[in-house]
Amino acid sequence: MLLPEEPSAEARETVLALTPPGDRLVFGGRQLYWLPAAGLARTEFDLRTVDKTVGPTTTRTRRTLERMAKKFFAGE
Repeated sequence: MLLPEEPSAEARETVLALTPPGDRLVFGGRQLYWLPAAGLARTEFDLRTVDKTVGPTTTRTRRTLERMAKKFFAGE
């Protein structure tokens, strides 16, 4: 997930407490790396609360981010 700004320690703690069993979450600056155990369609992760806590997010898969990087940064 791409975040609008780096979240506070309190916001990170709140979001990490929402982690469903088996899912993996870790913050990295303005990113939230999420590996859902049940997949995106069946997750119990409360995305609305995440947005309320850290601001509006954009969720993209790793492959989508790789394609975007290749398209826009391939010549650099």
